[in-house]
Amino acid sequence: MSEISTAVPPLPCPNCKENILEKGWHNSCSEFVSLREDNVTFVSGDHVYMDHGEDDHETMEHTCEEDAYCSSCNMKLPWTTFEIRDLDGSRLGQIPQAIADLVAQAAERS
Repeated sequence: MSEISTAVPPLPCPNCKENILEKGWHNSCSEFVSLREDNVTFVSGDHVYMDHGEDDHETMEHTCEEDAYCSSCNMKLPWTTFEIRDLDGSRLGQIPQAIADLVAQAAERS
């Protein structure tokens, strides 16, 4: 059984009118990463040298910024990263109302 492809619902950028759900949007994040450095010592001639390799990267902390930006025009969007992500997993039938609510919230804020 094959899945039927459906167009991505439109959530237009207020600046350039591109559909951010189709063209994309971005935000910034800060991370604190821990990693292991394996140090080695070797002798060449009459000198001692040291080097290290970095492995086992592990993200210790990851914080997403709330400001979201349109990937097409790079302008700040009136919705936070988390408001847009709230659409994730929504049923297609619920999306038009959810998008209308986002647009109305943006209008109220401006």
